[in-house]
Amino acid sequence: MSYINTLSQQQTDAIVVSANDKDAICGALNEARTAGAKVVTFDADTNPSCRDLFINQATSEGIAKIQIKLISDAVGPDGGEIAILSATANATNQNAWIDMMKTELAKPEYAKLKLVDTVYGDDQDQKSFQEAQGLMAKHPNLKGILTFGSQGPIGAGRAIKEKGKTGKIVLVGSFSPSQGQKLLKEGVITSGYMWNPEQAGEAIVNVAKMVIDGTPIADGVDIPGWARRR
Repeated sequence: MSYINTLSQQQTDAIVVSANDKDAICGALNEARTAGAKVVTFDADTNPSCRDLFINQATSEGIAKIQIKLISDAVGPDGGEIAILSATANATNQNAWIDMMKTELAKPEYAKLKLVDTVYGDDQDQKSFQEAQGLMAKHPNLKGILTFGSQGPIGAGRAIKEKGKTGKIVLVGSFSPSQGQKLLKEGVITSGYMWNPEQAGEAIVNVAKMVIDGTPIADGVDIPGWARRR
């Protein structure tokens, strides 16, 4: 929050933030808005009273459909037990993904997949490593882990590799390619889905500029840098 206060003092025109907790930074954001800054949230929203606009680079339904399809394909036609390793329990975006994943798992085509647990690695390598270890100990028949947060797949991958479960427990999720490529090449991380961070960043910055300029933003509006590649 001190960073937001600093930006307010610098009379920043716009602040763009992805919130880990929808309420925790509301006070600081509203102080910034009072000082004249426009607040745009992306990926993980705040309480709507704390910002001017929320933009999401991917829908929860879209993410859920793709990730569940990926882990289903990786586990195979016989199905089995799977677990979710999320980042933090307060992450609004990831909680929405989990809700949609549960909806997706209820469909007949995924009847053989059984979600047995959901744990949180706080988007930290070591905590994710420990949580993945715990999942494997608690669920000896575990066939797959679905994880997200840049560090979740990395920590879980280390745990699977150390336990000698590569190829026996599939690991699917979103991860930073620069960090996960070694585990991916080794077959520890089976697959993952990720939006284009460069494209998302360009779109979000352009949206912030539109908000500063007072440009109306509604369904169907073209966003510079985004529409031409949509």
